[in-house]
Amino acid sequence: MSGGKSIINGLFTGITGLVTEPIKGASQDGIGGFFLGGLKGITGLIVKPVSGVIDATSKTAEGIKNTTKVFSK
Repeated sequence: MSGGKSIINGLFTGITGLVTEPIKGASQDGIGGFFLGGLKGITGLIVKPVSGVIDATSKTAEGIKNTTKVFSK
């Protein structure tokens, strides 16, 4: 179940970053920071869900590994 949460969390943080990063950038550096924050938000929109999928895959593999240890005893 935690693998699914990783994917959902990645999507959620990627989408919210699309809004929050330009605001953070604008408050720190004005209009240039707004555009830089926008680029960070777009990058996060791509990277964070992918990271969630990788994390979910890792947790699934770990679960399979732990299951085989239980049955091999």
